[in-house]
Amino acid sequence: MAALDDVLLPQRERLALRDLDLQGQPVIGLAKKLEEVFLPGRGEPELLPKASTSLRLLQRIRDEAHRFAVSYHRSLRSKRTLQTELDLIKGIGKKRAGELLEAFGSVQGVRFATVDQLADIVGPAVAERVREYFDMADAEPEVASGAGSSPDSGPRPDADSTPDSNADPSPKPNAGPDSGQRPGENAGLK
Repeated sequence: MAALDDVLLPQRERLALRDLDLQGQPVIGLAKKLEEVFLPGRGEPELLPKASTSLRLLQRIRDEAHRFAVSYHRSLRSKRTLQTELDLIKGIGKKRAGELLEAFGSVQGVRFATVDQLADIVGPAVAERVREYFDMADAEPEVASGAGSSPDSGPRPDADSTPDSNADPSPKPNAGPDSGQRPGENAGLK
């Protein structure tokens, strides 16, 4: 039968069956609307009587395959939940993160909310933890190990410091120990 399938099945279908290690398996297609049975290599569908037990068996197999596929994809979709920076804060689960995002519109909105505004949503203790988390994240010093810095670790737009207008704004490579410059420090910024 494998040789017959190779002749009758289009190449794409043959390759799919080969990849699944199902070569030689009989293959049919069942159209849903008119319940027509399509066989490889035949242009016209086979019509089984509507009351046929064979047709009902094929319908049940098709419906179960669809049910299984739909439930599997729903389970995958439910596992792909939105992950935010709020998930990193102790005491903030999916529910509270959702409440905060709904109230403030975004993680940035939560970041700039006051403790009182946060407390109205999640209570005072959790609001204090959220505020501490963002205050610590905003105040993190540059890495002093000289390992480099990320592209967005420069001064924030709301930071008080501004570049010296006389300094060369082009970035300099990390300086060595004899340069008088701290490792990881940019020569153009003060």
